[in-house]
Amino acid sequence: MKITVDLADFELDENNSFEAGFKEYIIREVYHSIWKSTDKKAVEQMEREIKNMIDQNLLKQTTKRIGELIEEGTMENPDNRKERITIMAYVQKKFENQSSWGSPADKIEKLAKQFGEDMKKRYDFAFASQVVIKMGEQGLLKEGVIEALLKK
Repeated sequence: MKITVDLADFELDENNSFEAGFKEYIIREVYHSIWKSTDKKAVEQMEREIKNMIDQNLLKQTTKRIGELIEEGTMENPDNRKERITIMAYVQKKFENQSSWGSPADKIEKLAKQFGEDMKKRYDFAFASQVVIKMGEQGLLKEGVIEALLKK
């Protein structure tokens, strides 16, 4: 911490000696300097804490409200436009009937198949890269061919 004392502001009391007055002045200036520094840091910390509390509270309230809306909210029944059903019943109906959303099992199977294909492509690319590198190390490829193959 750097503290600067400006002697231009120093005034000597009639009641104090130079030494006592100077000592009080330095103590007062150091105290004010430290207070300004810690005050700014304290305000910044309070702002962070308050923002964090507000964010957490807002998330809880939003999550709670969305849950209430899903459980209690109603919407038009797609099968019978004159009837209203809860949003929860609508979601359950969509999963159970394997309609436009499909069943959870179908979705999981589709994602697993896609993940498997992606992993196979990565493995094939890594294997091909290693083959090209080893061929280059053995001198089986001309200069520039390795870079051209690895770019693709």
